[in-house]
Amino acid sequence: MTANRRLTALDGLPVQLGIRLAFDVVSYSNALPPWVDPLVIDYGEREQAIVRRLRDLSRGLVVPKPFSIPVPKRSGQLKIWSQPSVNEQIMLQTCVSALAPALAAGCLDPRVHSYRYNRDPDLLALIEPQLLAWARFQGATDARCRAGDCLLQIDLHDAFGSIDRARFAQFVFARIGPSPAAHLLMSLINSFSPGPGIPLINDAVFFLGNCYLGEVDKIVARYAGDYIRFVDDYRIFGSSTGALEAALIQINRDLAELGLLTNIAKTKLGSGEDYLNATRGTKTAKTSDENGYISAVVLSDVPTPEVMAGLLNKVVRDPDAQLTEGMGRYIVGLLRRMLSNEVIARDSAYMSSPLAELRELLSEDGNFMDLFTSLLRSYANGDQDCRAIWLLYVKHACLSQIDNKRVQANVNEAAHAIAIASAVSATVKNWARGVCSSFTDDQLGALHDLDYARQGASCCGGRLA
Repeated sequence: MTANRRLTALDGLPVQLGIRLAFDVVSYSNALPPWVDPLVIDYGEREQAIVRRLRDLSRGLVVPKPFSIPVPKRSGQLKIWSQPSVNEQIMLQTCVSALAPALAAGCLDPRVHSYRYNRDPDLLALIEPQLLAWARFQGATDARCRAGDCLLQIDLHDAFGSIDRARFAQFVFARIGPSPAAHLLMSLINSFSPGPGIPLINDAVFFLGNCYLGEVDKIVARYAGDYIRFVDDYRIFGSSTGALEAALIQINRDLAELGLLTNIAKTKLGSGEDYLNATRGTKTAKTSDENGYISAVVLSDVPTPEVMAGLLNKVVRDPDAQLTEGMGRYIVGLLRRMLSNEVIARDSAYMSSPLAELRELLSEDGNFMDLFTSLLRSYANGDQDCRAIWLLYVKHACLSQIDNKRVQANVNEAAHAIAIASAVSATVKNWARGVCSSFTDDQLGALHDLDYARQGASCCGGRLA
């Protein structure tokens, strides 16, 4: 396809859908919270800006390497997450949205529960809700184990980091053809990757990686067709442990050809009775009328104040286990949802919201506030940037508007200690100083072109630098 034809074909890309998904859905799955949460933007103007950037990319413009940050895993290891600018994430989401139907149709069968393409026309989302998908995955496992089947559990070692990008590109082009969206996607993926593999960014990339792991499904099915999968977590069922052990040897042999390995530490083989895994459902809030006023839940998937308070209490009691890439991102996503819901509820003249009730619960919980403040102070030593940002975002969302003056003073003092600590990075200092979120449409457009660190410097200065 000639350059002119590629540029003309860009006009058909779903840019407005990419904008909506990036703001409404995908941004909730980033490793770090955004600096500002705009609920209303000029979609027409932003669409034109994104099309210009896509045209520049198609002409050969190289997108600079994005801001990246080490995010802790529960094991104690660190994973490097990329945080492209907001507009770059919109570009990425636009390309993924253009390719998603064709990719999903050829890669994912019913045995794959994770990151399935959303086909519900009433739900604005790239993928199906993952909490429900995980519950189905767990339910299917439990049912098979209760039936007496043996179970082999495997997952892949550094799954996304081990994906060969050249193979991934071949995979995409084999299913899509030489489309403009596919070429743009690979340019972005290559630019956003801090090292080997495909980058860890958000649900748009997880969808892509989940599709590519369909190549692993073919290997597993070759030797053990009775399986289910959630991302790179395989549950393989069989009549005997001996048969499953023999299948594992063959699976490992063929995986090596793709440059992938199973994680020995997480490989488990046993009877169904040996399997024990409990999941607890997350209740979501509903609009209620209590004490003569309405507490509004405008958006779906907003947690109840009690559930959110429970999650935050778990965090401050055991941050090493809870402030990880899984739970940490999940909590940030829930808080962002609560913040957005509160703004909409306030604009609709509701007197309260779940977030307001959460603030009251937390401010009255002396044990939580003591643990939170102590933990926040401990991050002034500068070796826990991601966890410090998570806590400062909790402060920003939940603890900046509480009535208890003593508690407020203690929290502000802990944040100030981080803001002046010499060992702390500039990005963490900016979160500790506080965020100004009043920007015009033009300013927001310029702000969303900046990388994460420069965006924070601009937000905390109250104006674009």
